[in-house]
Amino acid sequence: MRAAELPGGALRFDPASGLFGLAFAQNSGPAADPEVRRALSMAIDRPALVAALGVPDLLPRESVLPTGIEELPNPSLPAWSADLLPMRREAAARIIGAMAGEAPVRLRVAVPDAPGYKLVFAHLRRDWRLIGVTAEAVPLTAAADLRLVDAVAAANLATWYLRRFSCGASIVCSPEADRMLEGARNAQRPAPSARRGSPPALGADRSAPFGV
Repeated sequence: MRAAELPGGALRFDPASGLFGLAFAQNSGPAADPEVRRALSMAIDRPALVAALGVPDLLPRESVLPTGIEELPNPSLPAWSADLLPMRREAAARIIGAMAGEAPVRLRVAVPDAPGYKLVFAHLRRDWRLIGVTAEAVPLTAAADLRLVDAVAAANLATWYLRRFSCGASIVCSPEADRMLEGARNAQRPAPSARRGSPPALGADRSAPFGV
């Protein structure tokens, strides 16, 4: 900071690519239903959440993968991403209402005990309350339905992101997707001569999926 002549209280943000969102920690209860998981994701106001964090150049996204990544530069988006937020929330509320009836849907979300994460949870709790879901913050060591994920990618590769949700790493997973990922990895494996060179550089994408 002295060499750059920055003010003493200045904050410096280094660009980083990775995952910032939620992972499911239980394969039972409300979160076990794929439709409920879709409703939770549809209801989140990602632009408002990112704006509240105040991190320069941080962008919201609806996909697990950032755009421009090696192996998969244009990842597909969920069908609901093209709808306006009020439409998404109306659809999400119908899903939750059909599933819950008169009883409220309750979810435990494990988040670190730090101001920034508390702000994130406050936005999630507000967004989900609008569709009939009650969210409770619990410690990282407690039993939870969802856990916050905040991880910097070790490589600018689609496989780094996708393997975080494989059956070996995630409770909620798709064995078929695992087989497809392994098949793609074997099909695209380069010849030994083509594998020499520098390791992939860490991406500079500043998008935050914040979704489920």
